[in-house]
Amino acid sequence: MRAMPESSEDWKEDLDRFLRQKATNTASDEKVAEQKKLEGKIFLASKVLPAFADLKVQLEKNGRMVTIYSGQDNVNITVKNAGLEEFNYSIEVSPLRAAPQTVEIITDRRTGKKLNGVGTLRTRSRDFSLSSITKEEIIQEALRKYKDRV
Repeated sequence: MRAMPESSEDWKEDLDRFLRQKATNTASDEKVAEQKKLEGKIFLASKVLPAFADLKVQLEKNGRMVTIYSGQDNVNITVKNAGLEEFNYSIEVSPLRAAPQTVEIITDRRTGKKLNGVGTLRTRSRDFSLSSITKEEIIQEALRKYKDRV
């Protein structure tokens, strides 16, 4: 059981101390989130976008129509063959998640309905740091998903 403050001033000091600490923690959390956001942008621009650009070149050599979209927190590659979408794949980052997230939009060919398949870029490693993920790894994972889909 908690002890009651001895004077009417004790609880006021306790509340002031608590609120100061909370403000310090919030500022620190915001700083960490901004740093993670910056790391995410760098990861997308320096690894994901070049990986998808390399895939685009090879796919277009083989008659596919490929578009790449780069947003603030994701990069998407969409592949069409003979006018039909055969692959729609994104890698997303967020300061709220430890690892990049993959999103594959799958179109049911019978119904035309679109379904989202969500996963992680790495499944066999415990190291999800963005700096440890290579461009080659991104290409291999996207290629694996592409082959599964086509």
